[in-house]
Amino acid sequence: MDERPADPGDRPDPAGPPVPAFPPRPPLPPRPPVQEEPSKATVLRRRAVGLATGIPHAVGLTLLLLFERYENLSPSHLAEERPVFFIPISELTEYGWFLFANDLAVSLTFGKEEAFLWASVLIALLVRLNRAGPAKPQFVLSVAAAVYCSLISLAFVYYLLQPSWWILLVLGAAAGAVVRLATRR
Repeated sequence: MDERPADPGDRPDPAGPPVPAFPPRPPLPPRPPVQEEPSKATVLRRRAVGLATGIPHAVGLTLLLLFERYENLSPSHLAEERPVFFIPISELTEYGWFLFANDLAVSLTFGKEEAFLWASVLIALLVRLNRAGPAKPQFVLSVAAAVYCSLISLAFVYYLLQPSWWILLVLGAAAGAVVRLATRR
């Protein structure tokens, strides 16, 4: 056996291994991708097919369905179709808002309210179906169709008051579903 004295570097340190001042930091999670601001065209597209224009479009489509239904009935069938809660036009003419909406609708459409209602509903559906079109003209067309559908629904409110509540609910839900299905995002 070798009885040499041990080298001081071979001896274990009585204080132990060095302790770091702070524990090691865990690795940072990856940064989430930076969300870019949507473009102006995207914002206009969302507004053109949003809820604010969708409700008037659906009401316009409901009114168009009712208008076509009652315009194509014979007088004998029309008398059978009227519910008990029918409000005649003579009672509506007492209200100033009805006269104003009716006069404005007639003057804007040159007396062709039905044709303009057809045009506005079809324009609204085309804007909602065409997602690749130019954003600004689509926004203008959608808002114009929504304004006209709102105006004509005030002018032709008696068509909305003729059917019973469940028919109006079913037609409104169907029109809303058509408008929603036409909206492809």
